[in-house]
Amino acid sequence: MKYILYLFLVFILFKCASIKAPQGGPIDNKGPELVYLKPGNERTNFYPKKIKIKFNEHIQPTGLDANVFVSPSIFPAPKYLVNGKRITIKIPSTLESDITYVIAFGSAIQDFTEKNPMKTPLIYAFSTGDELDTCSFIGNVTDVYSKKPEKDMIFLLYEPDSVKNNQFLNVKPKYLTRQDSSGTYQFKYIKYGTYKILGIVDKDKSLTLSEGDTKVALPDSNLFTINKNKGLIITDLTSFNYDPSPPIVKKITQKQYNLTVEMDETLVNMDLDSTSKNLFDSYSFKDKSIKLLMKSIPNDTMLIYFKNLTDTLGNTRDTIVKFLPSLKDTSLKLTFTEIKTNNPWTKKLEFNDVIDFKDNNFSIIDTSNNKLKFKYSIDKQYLNLEFAQNMDTTKQYKFIIDTLYSSKHGFHSDSLTFLKFKIQSPEIYGSISGRFISKRKNNLLILMNLQNNEIFTSQDSVFRFDNLPSAMYQITLLEDLDNNKRWTSSKLSPFVKAEDFYIFPENIKVRSGTEVSDVIVKWD
Repeated sequence: MKYILYLFLVFILFKCASIKAPQGGPIDNKGPELVYLKPGNERTNFYPKKIKIKFNEHIQPTGLDANVFVSPSIFPAPKYLVNGKRITIKIPSTLESDITYVIAFGSAIQDFTEKNPMKTPLIYAFSTGDELDTCSFIGNVTDVYSKKPEKDMIFLLYEPDSVKNNQFLNVKPKYLTRQDSSGTYQFKYIKYGTYKILGIVDKDKSLTLSEGDTKVALPDSNLFTINKNKGLIITDLTSFNYDPSPPIVKKITQKQYNLTVEMDETLVNMDLDSTSKNLFDSYSFKDKSIKLLMKSIPNDTMLIYFKNLTDTLGNTRDTIVKFLPSLKDTSLKLTFTEIKTNNPWTKKLEFNDVIDFKDNNFSIIDTSNNKLKFKYSIDKQYLNLEFAQNMDTTKQYKFIIDTLYSSKHGFHSDSLTFLKFKIQSPEIYGSISGRFISKRKNNLLILMNLQNNEIFTSQDSVFRFDNLPSAMYQITLLEDLDNNKRWTSSKLSPFVKAEDFYIFPENIKVRSGTEVSDVIVKWD
Protein backbone atom coordinates (compact mmCIF):
# COMPACT_ATOMS: atom_id res chain seq x y z
CA MET A 1 0.00 0.00 0.00
CA LYS A 2 2.85 2.40 0.84
CA TYR A 3 4.51 1.56 -2.47
CA ILE A 4 1.34 2.36 -4.40
CA LEU A 5 0.95 5.64 -2.49
CA TYR A 6 4.58 6.51 -3.29
CA LEU A 7 4.04 5.95 -7.03
CA PHE A 8 0.89 8.07 -6.93
CA LEU A 9 2.73 10.98 -5.28
CA VAL A 10 5.55 10.75 -7.83
CA PHE A 11 3.01 10.86 -10.66
CA ILE A 12 1.29 13.94 -9.13
CA LEU A 13 4.60 15.74 -8.67
CA PHE A 14 5.66 14.95 -12.24
CA LYS A 15 2.39 16.32 -13.59
CA CYS A 16 2.83 19.49 -11.56
CA ALA A 17 6.38 19.99 -12.83
CA SER A 18 5.50 19.51 -16.53
CA ILE A 19 5.72 22.62 -18.73
CA LYS A 20 2.50 23.30 -20.58
CA ALA A 21 1.20 26.07 -22.75
CA PRO A 22 -1.22 28.25 -20.77
CA GLN A 23 -4.87 27.53 -21.49
CA GLY A 24 -7.00 30.37 -22.90
CA GLY A 25 -6.01 34.02 -23.31
CA PRO A 26 -4.07 35.65 -26.16
CA ILE A 27 -1.42 33.67 -28.04
CA ASP A 28 2.13 34.33 -26.88
CA ASN A 29 4.05 35.90 -29.78
CA LYS A 30 7.03 37.25 -27.87
CA GLY A 31 10.36 35.49 -27.87
CA PRO A 32 12.60 34.93 -24.85
CA GLU A 33 14.32 37.95 -23.26
CA LEU A 34 17.81 37.91 -21.79
CA VAL A 35 18.06 38.15 -18.01
CA TYR A 36 21.83 37.80 -17.60
CA LEU A 37 25.11 36.57 -19.08
CA LYS A 38 27.81 35.22 -16.79
CA PRO A 39 30.61 36.15 -17.39
CA GLY A 40 29.58 39.37 -19.15
CA ASN A 41 29.80 40.04 -22.86
CA GLU A 42 32.80 41.54 -24.74
CA ARG A 43 35.51 40.59 -22.25
CA THR A 44 39.22 40.61 -23.13
CA ASN A 45 42.12 38.41 -22.01
CA PHE A 46 39.43 35.84 -21.38
CA TYR A 47 39.61 32.04 -21.63
CA PRO A 48 36.16 30.91 -20.48
CA LYS A 49 35.40 27.36 -19.44
CA LYS A 50 31.69 27.92 -18.86
CA ILE A 51 29.25 30.58 -19.95
CA LYS A 52 25.87 30.79 -18.24
CA ILE A 53 22.84 32.46 -19.80
CA LYS A 54 19.41 33.00 -18.26
CA PHE A 55 16.16 34.04 -19.96
CA ASN A 56 12.77 35.20 -18.69
CA GLU A 57 11.01 32.00 -19.78
CA HIS A 58 11.63 28.36 -20.58
CA ILE A 59 13.33 27.70 -23.90
CA GLN A 60 13.43 24.84 -26.38
CA PRO A 61 15.91 22.20 -25.19
CA THR A 62 17.07 21.01 -28.62
CA GLY A 63 18.61 22.41 -31.79
CA LEU A 64 21.44 24.52 -30.35
CA ASP A 65 24.27 22.26 -31.53
CA ALA A 66 23.11 22.49 -35.16
CA ASN A 67 22.05 26.14 -35.23
CA VAL A 68 24.58 28.07 -33.13
CA PHE A 69 27.63 29.38 -35.02
CA VAL A 70 31.00 29.84 -33.37
CA SER A 71 33.43 31.97 -35.32
CA PRO A 72 36.30 31.27 -35.70
CA SER A 73 35.47 27.59 -35.25
CA ILE A 74 36.54 25.86 -32.04
CA PHE A 75 37.55 22.19 -32.12
CA PRO A 76 36.12 20.25 -30.45
CA ALA A 77 32.89 22.22 -30.62
CA PRO A 78 31.35 23.75 -27.46
CA LYS A 79 28.59 21.82 -25.71
CA TYR A 80 25.21 23.40 -24.92
CA LEU A 81 23.19 22.26 -21.90
CA VAL A 82 19.61 23.54 -21.56
CA ASN A 83 17.77 23.47 -18.25
CA GLY A 84 14.48 25.33 -18.17
CA LYS A 85 15.30 29.03 -18.52
CA ARG A 86 19.07 28.52 -18.50
CA ILE A 87 21.79 27.57 -21.01
CA THR A 88 25.25 26.48 -19.92
CA ILE A 89 27.95 26.53 -22.60
CA LYS A 90 31.01 24.40 -21.95
CA ILE A 91 34.05 25.72 -23.83
CA PRO A 92 36.95 23.33 -24.59
CA SER A 93 40.49 24.32 -23.56
CA THR A 94 41.66 24.68 -27.18
CA LEU A 95 41.19 28.45 -27.59
CA GLU A 96 43.97 30.22 -29.46
CA SER A 97 45.67 33.30 -28.09
CA ASP A 98 44.89 36.85 -29.26
CA ILE A 99 41.69 35.84 -31.06
CA THR A 100 38.21 37.37 -30.90
CA TYR A 101 35.59 34.61 -30.72
CA VAL A 102 31.91 35.07 -31.50
CA ILE A 103 29.05 32.77 -30.49
CA ALA A 104 26.05 33.70 -32.65
CA PHE A 105 22.75 32.11 -31.68
CA GLY A 106 20.69 33.40 -34.61
CA SER A 107 17.14 32.05 -34.31
CA ALA A 108 18.26 29.02 -32.27
CA ILE A 109 16.90 30.38 -28.98
CA GLN A 110 13.11 29.91 -28.97
CA ASP A 111 10.53 29.83 -26.21
CA PHE A 112 9.15 26.49 -25.16
CA THR A 113 5.47 26.94 -25.90
CA GLU A 114 5.19 28.76 -29.24
CA LYS A 115 8.79 28.49 -30.53
CA ASN A 116 9.08 32.27 -30.84
CA PRO A 117 12.71 33.33 -31.44
CA MET A 118 14.40 36.23 -29.64
CA LYS A 119 13.53 39.61 -31.11
CA THR A 120 17.23 40.50 -31.37
CA PRO A 121 19.41 37.39 -31.85
CA LEU A 122 21.96 36.94 -29.08
CA ILE A 123 25.66 37.35 -29.91
CA TYR A 124 28.29 36.61 -27.28
CA ALA A 125 31.82 37.84 -28.00
CA PHE A 126 35.09 37.64 -26.12
CA SER A 127 38.80 37.99 -26.87
CA THR A 128 41.73 35.95 -25.66
CA GLY A 129 43.95 38.99 -26.34
CA ASP A 130 44.16 42.58 -25.12
CA GLU A 131 41.71 43.94 -27.71
CA LEU A 132 38.31 42.94 -29.00
CA ASP A 133 37.98 43.07 -32.80
CA THR A 134 35.07 45.37 -33.59
CA CYS A 135 34.76 45.54 -37.40
CA SER A 136 31.49 44.45 -38.97
CA PHE A 137 29.69 44.36 -42.29
CA ILE A 138 26.30 43.29 -43.60
CA GLY A 139 24.76 42.39 -46.92
CA ASN A 140 22.03 40.66 -48.87
CA VAL A 141 22.03 38.01 -51.58
CA THR A 142 20.08 37.85 -54.84
CA ASP A 143 19.97 35.10 -57.43
CA VAL A 144 21.95 36.10 -60.52
CA TYR A 145 19.24 35.01 -62.94
CA SER A 146 15.88 35.39 -61.17
CA LYS A 147 17.01 38.54 -59.29
CA LYS A 148 15.06 37.24 -56.28
CA PRO A 149 16.42 37.34 -52.70
CA GLU A 150 18.27 34.23 -51.59
CA LYS A 151 17.64 32.56 -48.23
CA ASP A 152 19.00 29.66 -46.19
CA MET A 153 22.64 30.40 -47.00
CA ILE A 154 25.66 30.53 -44.72
CA PHE A 155 28.60 32.84 -45.34
CA LEU A 156 32.26 32.00 -45.06
CA LEU A 157 35.02 34.60 -44.69
CA TYR A 158 38.57 33.67 -45.69
CA GLU A 159 42.00 35.21 -45.53
CA PRO A 160 43.15 35.35 -49.19
CA ASP A 161 46.23 33.15 -48.74
CA SER A 162 44.07 30.27 -47.49
CA VAL A 163 42.08 30.09 -50.76
CA LYS A 164 44.53 30.94 -53.53
CA ASN A 165 42.96 30.92 -57.01
CA ASN A 166 39.58 30.72 -55.25
CA GLN A 167 40.06 27.06 -54.38
CA PHE A 168 37.42 27.10 -51.62
CA LEU A 169 36.60 23.38 -51.69
CA ASN A 170 36.79 21.84 -48.18
CA VAL A 171 38.76 24.81 -46.79
CA LYS A 172 37.70 25.92 -43.29
CA PRO A 173 36.89 29.64 -43.12
CA LYS A 174 38.26 32.22 -40.70
CA TYR A 175 34.78 33.47 -39.81
CA LEU A 176 31.26 32.32 -40.59
CA THR A 177 27.70 33.49 -40.14
CA ARG A 178 24.21 32.86 -41.51
CA GLN A 179 21.29 34.88 -42.82
CA ASP A 180 18.62 36.12 -40.45
CA SER A 181 14.89 35.68 -41.10
CA SER A 182 14.86 38.74 -43.41
CA GLY A 183 17.62 37.30 -45.61
CA THR A 184 20.34 39.69 -44.39
CA TYR A 185 23.68 38.34 -43.25
CA GLN A 186 26.00 40.13 -40.81
CA PHE A 187 29.55 39.60 -39.64
CA LYS A 188 30.43 41.23 -36.30
CA TYR A 189 33.57 41.34 -34.17
CA ILE A 190 35.99 40.58 -36.98
CA LYS A 191 39.55 41.79 -37.48
CA TYR A 192 40.14 44.52 -40.05
CA GLY A 193 42.00 43.37 -43.16
CA THR A 194 41.49 41.95 -46.66
CA TYR A 195 39.16 38.98 -47.16
CA LYS A 196 37.36 36.77 -49.63
CA ILE A 197 33.73 35.95 -48.92
CA LEU A 198 31.67 33.00 -50.14
CA GLY A 199 28.02 32.16 -49.55
CA ILE A 200 26.83 28.55 -49.81
CA VAL A 201 23.70 26.47 -49.37
CA ASP A 202 25.36 24.07 -46.94
CA LYS A 203 23.58 20.81 -47.76
CA ASP A 204 25.85 18.51 -45.76
CA LYS A 205 26.18 20.91 -42.77
CA SER A 206 29.98 20.78 -43.08
CA LEU A 207 30.39 24.58 -42.75
CA THR A 208 32.66 24.48 -45.80
CA LEU A 209 32.16 24.32 -49.55
CA SER A 210 31.69 20.63 -50.39
CA GLU A 211 31.33 18.73 -53.66
CA GLY A 212 27.63 18.19 -52.97
CA ASP A 213 26.83 21.91 -52.68
CA THR A 214 24.95 23.20 -55.72
CA LYS A 215 24.62 26.93 -55.10
CA VAL A 216 27.15 29.57 -54.06
CA ALA A 217 27.31 33.37 -53.84
CA LEU A 218 30.08 35.89 -54.52
CA PRO A 219 30.44 39.68 -54.46
CA ASP A 220 31.22 41.71 -57.58
CA SER A 221 34.87 41.95 -56.53
CA ASN A 222 36.97 38.94 -55.63
CA LEU A 223 38.69 40.75 -52.73
CA PHE A 224 37.47 43.43 -50.36
CA THR A 225 39.16 45.28 -47.52
CA ILE A 226 37.72 46.20 -44.12
CA ASN A 227 39.36 49.27 -42.62
CA LYS A 228 39.54 49.78 -38.89
CA ASN A 229 37.69 53.11 -38.78
CA LYS A 230 35.54 52.86 -41.89
CA GLY A 231 32.29 52.12 -40.09
CA LEU A 232 29.59 49.72 -41.26
CA ILE A 233 30.27 48.16 -44.66
CA ILE A 234 27.55 46.80 -46.96
CA THR A 235 28.66 43.95 -49.22
CA ASP A 236 25.91 42.42 -51.38
CA LEU A 237 26.41 39.06 -53.05
CA THR A 238 25.04 37.34 -56.12
CA SER A 239 24.18 33.64 -55.99
CA PHE A 240 24.49 31.19 -58.86
CA ASN A 241 24.39 27.48 -59.55
CA TYR A 242 27.59 25.67 -58.66
CA ASP A 243 28.89 22.55 -60.32
CA PRO A 244 32.70 22.37 -60.59
CA SER A 245 32.65 19.17 -62.64
CA PRO A 246 33.56 19.64 -66.32
CA PRO A 247 31.70 17.67 -69.02
CA ILE A 248 32.35 13.93 -69.24
CA VAL A 249 32.14 11.65 -72.27
CA LYS A 250 29.58 8.93 -71.46
CA LYS A 251 29.72 6.73 -74.56
CA ILE A 252 30.43 6.66 -78.29
CA THR A 253 28.22 4.90 -80.82
CA GLN A 254 29.00 4.18 -84.48
CA LYS A 255 26.83 3.89 -87.54
CA GLN A 256 28.89 3.36 -90.69
CA TYR A 257 31.24 6.37 -90.89
CA ASN A 258 29.31 8.39 -88.33
CA LEU A 259 30.24 8.60 -84.66
CA THR A 260 27.91 10.05 -82.01
CA VAL A 261 29.51 11.07 -78.71
CA GLU A 262 27.09 11.28 -75.79
CA MET A 263 28.02 13.76 -73.04
CA ASP A 264 26.75 13.90 -69.46
CA GLU A 265 25.64 17.54 -69.82
CA THR A 266 24.89 20.22 -72.38
CA LEU A 267 27.87 21.72 -74.23
CA VAL A 268 28.31 25.33 -75.27
CA ASN A 269 31.70 24.81 -76.91
CA MET A 270 34.07 22.05 -78.12
CA ASP A 271 36.91 21.50 -80.55
CA LEU A 272 39.42 18.88 -81.68
CA ASP A 273 43.19 19.09 -81.75
CA SER A 274 44.90 19.29 -85.17
CA THR A 275 45.73 15.56 -85.29
CA SER A 276 42.18 14.49 -84.49
CA LYS A 277 40.76 16.93 -87.05
CA ASN A 278 42.59 15.00 -89.75
CA LEU A 279 40.58 11.89 -88.87
CA PHE A 280 37.21 13.44 -89.71
CA ASP A 281 35.51 15.14 -92.62
CA SER A 282 33.35 17.15 -90.26
CA TYR A 283 32.30 17.49 -86.63
CA SER A 284 29.61 19.43 -84.79
CA PHE A 285 27.87 19.53 -81.42
CA LYS A 286 24.38 20.25 -80.13
CA ASP A 287 23.06 19.97 -76.59
CA LYS A 288 24.55 16.77 -75.11
CA SER A 289 25.92 15.15 -78.27
CA ILE A 290 28.85 15.50 -80.65
CA LYS A 291 28.68 14.21 -84.22
CA LEU A 292 31.82 13.20 -86.12
CA LEU A 293 32.03 11.94 -89.70
CA MET A 294 35.11 9.74 -90.23
CA LYS A 295 37.20 10.10 -93.38
CA SER A 296 37.88 6.36 -93.25
CA ILE A 297 37.38 3.49 -90.84
CA PRO A 298 40.75 2.52 -89.33
CA ASN A 299 41.68 -1.05 -88.45
CA ASP A 300 43.06 -0.02 -85.07
CA THR A 301 41.96 1.99 -82.03
CA MET A 302 41.38 5.69 -82.63
CA LEU A 303 42.62 8.34 -80.20
CA ILE A 304 40.25 11.31 -80.30
CA TYR A 305 41.58 14.41 -78.52
CA PHE A 306 38.68 16.70 -77.50
CA LYS A 307 39.61 20.27 -76.59
CA ASN A 308 37.64 22.90 -74.67
CA LEU A 309 34.65 20.74 -73.82
CA THR A 310 32.69 23.49 -72.03
CA ASP A 311 29.41 23.23 -70.14
CA THR A 312 26.81 25.94 -69.49
CA LEU A 313 28.57 26.98 -66.23
CA GLY A 314 31.90 27.51 -67.97
CA ASN A 315 33.62 24.36 -66.70
CA THR A 316 36.12 23.16 -69.30
CA ARG A 317 37.90 19.89 -69.94
CA ASP A 318 40.42 18.54 -72.47
CA THR A 319 40.27 14.78 -72.78
CA ILE A 320 41.50 11.90 -74.96
CA VAL A 321 39.01 9.15 -75.78
CA LYS A 322 39.94 5.74 -77.15
CA PHE A 323 37.53 4.12 -79.62
CA LEU A 324 37.82 0.99 -81.74
CA PRO A 325 35.58 1.36 -84.82
CA SER A 326 33.64 -1.60 -86.13
CA LEU A 327 33.87 -2.86 -89.70
CA LYS A 328 30.77 -5.04 -89.39
CA ASP A 329 28.26 -2.52 -90.82
CA THR A 330 28.61 -3.06 -94.56
CA SER A 331 25.39 -1.25 -95.50
CA LEU A 332 26.13 1.39 -98.11
CA LYS A 333 22.67 2.91 -98.35
CA LEU A 334 22.64 6.69 -98.65
CA THR A 335 20.22 8.22 -96.16
CA PHE A 336 19.41 11.70 -94.95
CA THR A 337 17.42 13.57 -92.32
CA GLU A 338 15.78 16.97 -92.58
CA ILE A 339 17.03 19.75 -90.31
CA LYS A 340 14.44 22.31 -89.30
CA THR A 341 14.83 25.87 -90.60
CA ASN A 342 12.70 28.97 -90.03
CA ASN A 343 12.76 30.05 -93.67
CA PRO A 344 9.78 28.67 -95.64
CA TRP A 345 11.77 28.87 -98.90
CA THR A 346 14.70 26.74 -97.75
CA LYS A 347 15.40 23.17 -96.66
CA LYS A 348 18.51 21.66 -95.08
CA LEU A 349 19.28 17.94 -95.39
CA GLU A 350 21.96 16.05 -93.45
CA PHE A 351 23.31 12.91 -95.18
CA ASN A 352 25.14 9.99 -93.65
CA ASP A 353 28.19 10.61 -95.84
CA VAL A 354 30.02 13.41 -97.62
CA ILE A 355 28.18 14.30 -100.83
CA ASP A 356 29.25 16.05 -104.03
CA PHE A 357 26.00 16.28 -105.98
CA LYS A 358 25.97 17.65 -109.50
CA ASP A 359 22.90 19.05 -111.22
CA ASN A 360 21.97 15.71 -112.79
CA ASN A 361 22.26 13.74 -109.53
CA PHE A 362 19.05 14.97 -107.96
CA SER A 363 15.93 16.92 -108.84
CA ILE A 364 12.73 18.43 -107.48
CA ILE A 365 9.46 17.68 -109.26
CA ASP A 366 5.82 18.55 -108.76
CA THR A 367 2.84 16.18 -108.94
CA SER A 368 2.87 16.41 -112.74
CA ASN A 369 6.55 15.34 -112.84
CA ASN A 370 7.62 18.78 -113.96
CA LYS A 371 11.17 19.61 -112.87
CA LEU A 372 11.50 22.82 -110.91
CA LYS A 373 14.34 25.27 -110.76
CA PHE A 374 16.10 25.82 -107.44
CA LYS A 375 19.46 26.82 -105.97
CA TYR A 376 21.59 24.62 -103.80
CA SER A 377 24.89 24.56 -101.88
CA ILE A 378 26.84 21.69 -100.34
CA ASP A 379 28.94 21.66 -97.17
CA LYS A 380 30.41 18.21 -96.51
CA GLN A 381 27.35 16.07 -95.70
CA TYR A 382 24.89 18.97 -95.70
CA LEU A 383 22.72 19.98 -98.66
CA ASN A 384 21.04 23.41 -98.55
CA LEU A 385 18.12 23.97 -100.91
CA GLU A 386 16.63 27.36 -101.82
CA PHE A 387 13.32 27.50 -103.66
CA ALA A 388 11.79 30.17 -105.83
CA GLN A 389 9.29 32.24 -103.90
CA ASN A 390 6.62 31.76 -106.57
CA MET A 391 6.24 28.05 -105.77
CA ASP A 392 2.69 27.04 -104.99
CA THR A 393 2.29 26.52 -101.23
CA THR A 394 -0.76 24.28 -101.75
CA LYS A 395 1.03 21.68 -103.89
CA GLN A 396 3.17 18.72 -102.88
CA TYR A 397 6.71 18.33 -104.21
CA LYS A 398 9.31 15.57 -104.29
CA PHE A 399 13.05 15.75 -103.76
CA ILE A 400 14.60 12.80 -105.69
CA ILE A 401 18.14 11.34 -105.72
CA ASP A 402 19.41 9.48 -108.79
CA THR A 403 19.90 5.76 -108.03
CA LEU A 404 23.23 5.80 -109.90
CA TYR A 405 24.75 8.42 -107.60
CA SER A 406 27.45 7.34 -105.12
CA SER A 407 28.75 9.43 -102.22
CA LYS A 408 32.37 9.70 -101.07
CA HIS A 409 32.44 6.21 -99.55
CA GLY A 410 30.23 4.57 -102.18
CA PHE A 411 26.87 5.09 -100.47
CA HIS A 412 24.00 5.02 -102.94
CA SER A 413 20.26 4.50 -103.21
CA ASP A 414 19.16 0.95 -104.02
CA SER A 415 15.78 2.34 -105.07
CA LEU A 416 14.39 5.77 -105.75
CA THR A 417 15.08 7.91 -102.66
CA PHE A 418 12.84 10.93 -102.24
CA LEU A 419 11.39 13.37 -99.77
CA LYS A 420 7.80 14.55 -100.09
CA PHE A 421 7.23 18.06 -98.86
CA LYS A 422 5.14 21.18 -99.13
CA ILE A 423 6.37 24.75 -99.05
CA GLN A 424 5.18 26.33 -95.83
CA SER A 425 3.11 29.42 -96.51
CA PRO A 426 4.92 32.56 -95.29
CA GLU A 427 1.60 33.62 -93.84
CA ILE A 428 2.00 31.14 -90.97
CA TYR A 429 4.99 33.14 -89.69
CA GLY A 430 5.18 36.46 -87.90
CA SER A 431 7.79 39.16 -87.19
CA ILE A 432 9.14 41.26 -84.34
CA SER A 433 10.93 44.57 -84.90
CA GLY A 434 12.09 47.47 -82.75
CA ARG A 435 15.17 48.96 -81.15
CA PHE A 436 17.07 48.84 -77.89
CA ILE A 437 18.63 51.67 -75.87
CA SER A 438 21.56 50.93 -73.57
CA LYS A 439 24.71 52.68 -72.33
CA ARG A 440 26.49 49.37 -71.75
CA LYS A 441 29.13 47.89 -74.04
CA ASN A 442 28.80 44.83 -76.28
CA ASN A 443 25.02 44.69 -76.13
CA LEU A 444 23.40 41.52 -77.45
CA LEU A 445 19.65 41.19 -77.83
CA ILE A 446 18.39 37.63 -77.33
CA LEU A 447 14.93 36.58 -78.50
CA MET A 448 13.76 33.24 -77.12
CA ASN A 449 10.80 31.15 -78.22
CA LEU A 450 9.27 30.13 -74.88
CA GLN A 451 7.69 27.00 -76.37
CA ASN A 452 10.88 25.31 -77.63
CA ASN A 453 13.65 27.59 -76.23
CA GLU A 454 14.89 28.39 -79.75
CA ILE A 455 17.20 31.41 -79.70
CA PHE A 456 17.59 34.33 -82.12
CA THR A 457 20.14 37.11 -81.57
CA SER A 458 20.95 40.60 -82.81
CA GLN A 459 23.79 43.00 -82.04
CA ASP A 460 22.16 45.82 -83.99
CA SER A 461 20.32 48.38 -81.88
CA VAL A 462 17.63 48.44 -84.58
CA PHE A 463 16.51 44.81 -84.84
CA ARG A 464 14.09 42.76 -86.89
CA PHE A 465 13.27 39.04 -86.71
CA ASP A 466 11.26 37.50 -89.56
CA ASN A 467 9.87 34.00 -90.19
CA LEU A 468 9.03 33.48 -86.50
CA PRO A 469 6.68 30.59 -85.71
CA SER A 470 3.55 31.56 -83.82
CA ALA A 471 4.50 31.48 -80.13
CA MET A 472 5.21 33.57 -77.04
CA TYR A 473 8.67 35.20 -77.02
CA GLN A 474 10.92 36.70 -74.35
CA ILE A 475 13.48 39.46 -74.99
CA THR A 476 16.70 39.70 -72.97
CA LEU A 477 19.36 42.37 -73.40
CA LEU A 478 22.81 41.11 -72.44
CA GLU A 479 26.15 42.81 -71.86
CA ASP A 480 28.14 40.20 -73.78
CA LEU A 481 31.61 41.12 -72.49
CA ASP A 482 33.31 37.94 -73.71
CA ASN A 483 31.59 38.05 -77.15
CA ASN A 484 30.49 34.43 -77.00
CA LYS A 485 26.89 35.22 -78.04
CA ARG A 486 25.44 33.77 -74.82
CA TRP A 487 25.11 34.64 -71.16
CA THR A 488 28.18 33.85 -69.04
CA SER A 489 27.43 33.03 -65.42
CA SER A 490 29.67 33.67 -62.43
CA LYS A 491 32.51 31.28 -61.78
CA LEU A 492 34.50 30.51 -58.66
CA SER A 493 37.86 29.51 -60.03
CA PRO A 494 39.16 31.44 -61.80
CA PHE A 495 36.94 34.26 -60.53
CA VAL A 496 34.51 35.44 -63.21
CA LYS A 497 31.74 37.95 -62.58
CA ALA A 498 28.45 37.10 -64.25
CA GLU A 499 27.50 39.18 -67.25
CA ASP A 500 24.75 41.64 -66.50
CA PHE A 501 21.43 41.39 -68.33
CA TYR A 502 17.97 42.89 -68.49
CA ILE A 503 14.78 40.93 -69.18
CA PHE A 504 12.09 42.89 -71.00
CA PRO A 505 9.11 42.86 -68.57
CA GLU A 506 6.49 41.85 -71.14
CA ASN A 507 6.52 38.64 -73.17
CA ILE A 508 5.55 39.16 -76.82
CA LYS A 509 2.91 37.08 -78.58
CA VAL A 510 3.66 36.46 -82.27
CA ARG A 511 0.68 35.42 -84.41
CA SER A 512 0.62 34.03 -87.93
CA GLY A 513 0.86 36.66 -90.63
CA THR A 514 1.34 39.59 -88.23
CA GLU A 515 4.21 41.85 -87.20
CA VAL A 516 4.84 43.17 -83.70
CA SER A 517 6.60 46.46 -84.41
CA ASP A 518 8.11 49.41 -82.53
CA VAL A 519 9.26 47.31 -79.56
CA ILE A 520 11.45 49.60 -77.41
CA VAL A 521 13.84 47.86 -75.00
CA LYS A 522 15.39 50.41 -72.64
CA TRP A 523 18.10 49.28 -70.22
CA ASP A 524 18.89 52.04 -67.72
